[in-house]
Amino acid sequence: MSFALFFYYSLGAHPFWYLFAISVLLLGTMQLQVNKRTLIASISLFAMMPTMFDQHIDDYSVRVMSSMIGIMISTVVNIFVLPNNFMPELKKRHDRLFQELKALPSLYVNGKHPYAREKNRTRLLKSVQEFERMATLQRKQWQLRPPEKSEMRKLLYFSHQQRQVRTLVLDLSQRAGAKTAPYLIQFAANVPKHLHKLSKDERGQVIQWLLRKESTIPPAYLNDYHLIMRTLFLLERTAVFSKQSAERRQAG
Repeated sequence: MSFALFFYYSLGAHPFWYLFAISVLLLGTMQLQVNKRTLIASISLFAMMPTMFDQHIDDYSVRVMSSMIGIMISTVVNIFVLPNNFMPELKKRHDRLFQELKALPSLYVNGKHPYAREKNRTRLLKSVQEFERMATLQRKQWQLRPPEKSEMRKLLYFSHQQRQVRTLVLDLSQRAGAKTAPYLIQFAANVPKHLHKLSKDERGQVIQWLLRKESTIPPAYLNDYHLIMRTLFLLERTAVFSKQSAERRQAG
């Protein structure tokens, strides 16, 4: 309030000074990281200044009531007519995350490129955090309107997969990455990058073949083997879910 009064009395009620005052307000709140509601209230106060200080209480009351009516109407529209739907963006983020996950085992198991490993790890964890933030917003939106059961199942599935990815990334990052793995482990670590090129039956055959090779893995590399297999299972489950979703859309 004092900020608004200072600009009003020192600079006057000219459009140029209003623009200048709003610019200063925006820059100041960005630097101070002020709450968004405080920022909106401050800008609204500037918009009301001429009416407030012309001593027209009736006009001021009309301005406030008209603003409240506009806010109520926009709230009703946002909740019931045009509700926010984050599901398309959540699906895009989920698919993009699993594309990045394919290269992760080879970066760690082959023991090369420490900078690339850390960069990839940071990016994946940040993607998971952003996904969880958006999923929370979607759940809050569903508190205002009943969601479809298919949307709820899809979000539950995506959230479960994201938690699996986070656990996998953290487990992989604990690996030293200095030792050179046997050829079979290096081969298995590169399989996720090429899994999308195979059909469902071919993917199943590759996974079954790798499962049969578990007994031949040296004990020192069993942990690497299990991390790779967890990645393959995650990618395979995602591929099956995406195919089933596409078939349901076509059938519908």
